[in-house]
Amino acid sequence: MEDEMTRRDLLLLAGGVAVGGTAFGGFLTYRAMQRREEAVEALECYDTLPQDPPTAVYHPTHVDGMQTIDTLHGDDYSVTLAYTFPHPFWTTSGSRVERVDASGHIHLMCVVWDQESGRVIPVDTGPSVTVTQGESTVTEGGTWPMISQQMGVHFGDNVTLHQVGETEVEVTVPPVDVELAGDYAGRFQEPETFTASFDYRSSHVDSLDCVGLEERGEPGAVGADTLHERMHGMGDAGHGDDGHNDQGAGEGEDDDHHHGHPVSRTPREAGFPGSVVGVGSSGDAEVVLVDHDEGLAVSLRTPYNRYPLPMAALSAEVTRDGSTVFDGGLSPRIHPDLGFHYHGDEALEPGDSVEISFGTPPQVSRHMGYETAFVSMSAVEFTV
Repeated sequence: MEDEMTRRDLLLLAGGVAVGGTAFGGFLTYRAMQRREEAVEALECYDTLPQDPPTAVYHPTHVDGMQTIDTLHGDDYSVTLAYTFPHPFWTTSGSRVERVDASGHIHLMCVVWDQESGRVIPVDTGPSVTVTQGESTVTEGGTWPMISQQMGVHFGDNVTLHQVGETEVEVTVPPVDVELAGDYAGRFQEPETFTASFDYRSSHVDSLDCVGLEERGEPGAVGADTLHERMHGMGDAGHGDDGHNDQGAGEGEDDDHHHGHPVSRTPREAGFPGSVVGVGSSGDAEVVLVDHDEGLAVSLRTPYNRYPLPMAALSAEVTRDGSTVFDGGLSPRIHPDLGFHYHGDEALEPGDSVEISFGTPPQVSRHMGYETAFVSMSAVEFTV
């Protein structure tokens, strides 16, 4: 058996808990007990929360490394599977946000994207995942649609494994359950199944990097490349600590790449087709109203990184010359040039007043730094 210590064992040691004998993933020896200093460092970087974080997007306490399992390509979908340390995260039900504690041995992540356009497909219904080790099914079921500052929109969950060694992950991506427009129309209509495997060792997880952030708890956000930048002394330039509108991918681009897969982004203002009527804010989310040739579009997105915020209920009221010409819900929609957005059929005219209101905030689960934002959302008004 390997002479190694799991990250959870380190946390126990850091808290002064006596541990002995055999533990999952390795045999704890006196050498392990002598690594208290490393354990304390790991604890500080792992599962602490900032004191009184703002009700807005804020810097998390740390950034974590991840290990890519594989990137697989199907007929329409591409899927990248990866894992990192078990993470706490927050689920959203209506306006209630509830913490799910870190548990298990890995946090398994899945990014669903389109190889043809190189863009993430941020759909509501997540892939189903079956994890097996030997003849045993470890876990089987759906995944949480999630958003994190390092990964953007993805699907994931914490997973408890049964043993070290060969681990198989089968992912079935369902048909897209929102309206598709432009070159996406007619695509992503059939489920696709992908299979990958990896050799699980707790030492592989423990060897992933974890870097604490001095600006933890302060308003702002890290980006997909922050871990690399901090470890190589490159600062955190270009990820939006000083402004909401001009960060991330290049002009008109929707995605950066991270560990070989795209990172979901909505366009910069100049990259939207049609004309941008204005940019508002609600619950610290950016609300971008676009008038384009198919009607009105609302890009609801995170500040700093421009990640789309799916699973919200939006409506619009358009007033023209004192009369209401449109009053109804907006449909979630994905367009190659607009990205994920909320769509209404009404074409806007100069002088129109537009009010965007929120029936429910984004129901996507959140990683640290997003759990206090995008919850209490008031209406936003625009004039064309």
